[in-house]
Amino acid sequence: MLASQGRRDAAFRTLGQTVWANDLVIRAAVEAQLGGQERAMELLREVGSRRSGQELHGLAGRHEFRSLRDYPPFQQFTSMTR
Repeated sequence: MLASQGRRDAAFRTLGQTVWANDLVIRAAVEAQLGGQERAMELLREVGSRRSGQELHGLAGRHEFRSLRDYPPFQQFTSMTR
């Protein structure tokens, strides 16, 4: 919610207080909601290179990544994770 309001510092401070603080997909979602398309993609690529990518399936349909749907690198990335 804080990220969708553009409150970057508060969003990451709050995220840091949760069990998901190190979850790269969640961090990418926050970056995407804050307009950080390139940073979000860096994080998603890191997830893809580290893990099986199971948590990346269906990414294009998740509402927290809607700001990336028209972003060509995201389109290409999600087409490879289907």
